[in-house]
Amino acid sequence: DSPDVFLGLLQSAFIVGLIIGSVTFSHMIHHYGRFFLVGIGMSVWTVAVFMSGISKTVDSYPFLVFARMLSGFGEASLQCTVPPWIQQYAAPAQKGTWLSIFYTAIPVGTAFGYAYSSFVAESIGWNWAFFIEAIIMFPFVVFFFFISPYYPCIHHDDDKSVEMKKKPSVLEEFKIVLSSPVFFLVIACNAAQTATLIGISTFGSSFLIGLGYFDKESQASTVFGVLISIAGMIATPAGGLLLDRYIKKQSTRQGSDDMEARTEFCVSEDTSIDFNNNSITQLNPLSKSNHLIDNDHNSITNNHFISPTNPYKTEIASLVNILIVFNIIGAVLLISVYSIYNDVLFFLMISVGCAALFLTFPSINMTLMLSVPVENRSFAIAVNTIFIHAFGDVPSPVIAGLLKDSLAPACVQSSSTDDSVLSSSACRSQGDGLRLTMLLLALWLLWAVLTTVIAKLLNSLDIVTWSQLWQQAGFCRVGEKESVGRGRKLTQYSYLQSLLVKGGRDHGDEEGQ
Repeated sequence: DSPDVFLGLLQSAFIVGLIIGSVTFSHMIHHYGRFFLVGIGMSVWTVAVFMSGISKTVDSYPFLVFARMLSGFGEASLQCTVPPWIQQYAAPAQKGTWLSIFYTAIPVGTAFGYAYSSFVAESIGWNWAFFIEAIIMFPFVVFFFFISPYYPCIHHDDDKSVEMKKKPSVLEEFKIVLSSPVFFLVIACNAAQTATLIGISTFGSSFLIGLGYFDKESQASTVFGVLISIAGMIATPAGGLLLDRYIKKQSTRQGSDDMEARTEFCVSEDTSIDFNNNSITQLNPLSKSNHLIDNDHNSITNNHFISPTNPYKTEIASLVNILIVFNIIGAVLLISVYSIYNDVLFFLMISVGCAALFLTFPSINMTLMLSVPVENRSFAIAVNTIFIHAFGDVPSPVIAGLLKDSLAPACVQSSSTDDSVLSSSACRSQGDGLRLTMLLLALWLLWAVLTTVIAKLLNSLDIVTWSQLWQQAGFCRVGEKESVGRGRKLTQYSYLQSLLVKGGRDHGDEEGQ
């Protein structure tokens, strides 16, 4: 009967729809153009948002829950298809920057929503916040359908060798993307971050009122929204710039240190490696990068030398370093909020702590995409969405609501707009319970630190598949060890693609012959 639990269920319903939509749209990208799918998804989203406004008229909570779930389904089309497009077509030295600009919309939209929804709810009614959003989105839906013919089905129209490949099933795509331990560990990190951020954000204004910093919901929502907005707008783009510059610096240093000590094997993000046909194909013919393709020597000279077993080892190492450092910073700052009573220092710690987490968003998503084949990157984003919401967004608001109501029962509101309960002396006397709730949510970040440290270790050992990890740990059978070690070692891409290409597992034997 807790109102906070029902509020959390609305957020969870949205995420459930997002998960279903992510799998659907990321897999359909093998069959339809990405922006055609975005147009479909945003059409569904517009209808769903309009339904959310109507739920007040029909006075039905289940109707609102269904509408929120449907809106999550539609939004997934945008989240799964655009990041891989940016990764593929953005200039090599600016991929992180453009990716960060895209992800800046998340904290900005979340923060703006606090102020926008509060203002509209108090002036003309909360249902109009949804109606206005639907009207604003309509021109964008038309735009996506208009440009969709210019961006046809992913890769399959760009290159005949890729077009002839069997399009993977959903289960095959799951198998491909989950073959990478680094990918799995990074999505676990992202889940921990999401749990903390969503848990705190869902009840952020309630915390601020209950702790005595504000008396009205509108004031608390606005200030909290501004803090998160500023943190997101500054930290997320800064994370993209840091990503580009740090990778460039580390790649240059790594190349000069061991260029002669390791096998020189070159690829780009726009390249498909097919050892069965002894060829390397550039998947993006529109790319402005000047790559010199040499099929006889299996190399592409683009001044980007890589390890033969882990083609993005240097880049992933740089990205994971960023994750470790800023996860630690974010965890320390948000955990310390429990013992801080000075209002200025309290707001500063929350702002900088959230900013540290926002700064990692571009690095997380870049790492995920570099961990899988090009044609499976949209599905990788979908798997990430499933994982972070299954262990982050979906349980976090509900758990946070239960913790808040249990540790500070005097702060339970009869309605989400009942400011008098949170500002009452009874609620504020239980401020330690509210602080403990925030502390427990922040402790989720320790999992993010642990998983990124393990990812760094595995990447340094050139562990790009689970079978390699079992081999290193001594769990492989003798035949499996011989298969892995015989002939030329497969690159990450060729190994994962061999799961879909007949005879891929025997490639090492064929080359040895």
